[in-house]
Amino acid sequence: MRARTTLLLAFCLACPADLSRFAIEGETDASVPVVDSAGFDAELRDGARVDAGSDDGCDPAPTCPSGCPLPWLLASVEDLQPGDACGGRVMRWSLGDETECLCPSLGADVLALPFAVGFVPPRSVVAVDQDGTVTAIDADTDRVQWMAPSTGTDRLVADVFPLADPAGVVHAAVATTRRGIENVDELVVYDAAGDVRMRWGPGGIALPGGSGLASITLSSHADRRIRALKPNGGFAAAEIDPWTGTLISTPYHTLSREGFFLGTISALYANGTHRTVWTGRRTDLSPQISEVYTIRSTTPTEDNRVPLGDECTEGPDGLAYDAVCEFVHAVPDPLDDFHTFTICEIAPGERRVVRLYHFDGQCRDLAQDTRIFPRARFSKLAIALPRHWP
Repeated sequence: MRARTTLLLAFCLACPADLSRFAIEGETDASVPVVDSAGFDAELRDGARVDAGSDDGCDPAPTCPSGCPLPWLLASVEDLQPGDACGGRVMRWSLGDETECLCPSLGADVLALPFAVGFVPPRSVVAVDQDGTVTAIDADTDRVQWMAPSTGTDRLVADVFPLADPAGVVHAAVATTRRGIENVDELVVYDAAGDVRMRWGPGGIALPGGSGLASITLSSHADRRIRALKPNGGFAAAEIDPWTGTLISTPYHTLSREGFFLGTISALYANGTHRTVWTGRRTDLSPQISEVYTIRSTTPTEDNRVPLGDECTEGPDGLAYDAVCEFVHAVPDPLDDFHTFTICEIAPGERRVVRLYHFDGQCRDLAQDTRIFPRARFSKLAIALPRHWP
């Protein structure tokens, strides 16, 4: 029986795995000062613990009965009220089989407007504020590992995800756009100290895939490759090796579909299945509808085109869902090939994190941002896994 909307949830499943593959080069202990060039607060340089906010009136009480085992669903929460007592944070749910329990949040009192979030194995939650500041937080201790200053107030973050270099060391990759222009034109890779390992785009080498990219995610097929979305360029997902500038057309290429305008992309590999998920709109319908699209495959075969989409049509009680969703972002459920997690905007200023069931369009709410605190806003999702590739 499917769990209901509440967060009174069953015991969560841990997913143990060999983490040695993902040891981060130069990883620092929390007691080692974090060095940066932006004059950040000295307390943060000493690896001070970030208040998780569970007792500040801004977080729902955790519901996990014991610890917070991986995999996690992460949601970046912005605080849209300057000077508000809450501040931004990253919410976490520990995922089980069609269940999820709430863990303590991360980054409260350090993050303000975390617009995007990602996870770099084995333990780094990386959030990027709208001012471009990149913050890596140790998910085990809720301590700041490193902070990288903004590359400029003219840029906005689009996506955050793990990416390995040619030597196999996994780093944090951040894709950004220029304010007023929705296309991703820069991809920056940060190492374990918060230093720039590589930059594509302005100030660096040409961004693979050309101009007009809307969203970038990790590849589920190889740790050093990415999947990029180009809505007006003929592909829904192009497999790219950014280190060589190679666009791999087969067997991983997904074609666009006429009448589908896609906005975000997310991918992962879990339980023997490659998953890619998009949010977008059916522009060939009147009125247009917002949908979530997902491809799943157990082998790296060529994907022809984006499949038909899903939308929220009914609640867990079998009755009609109580809102029409504008889907802001979506990620695959790592434990079920046919489910996704989405951010559903139900009205201007009100968003929910929702589990969307494939085939029947059933949606179950996990949280609504304005019920966390009045000016909270969910912005992006991410999945935290001990390993993201075969």
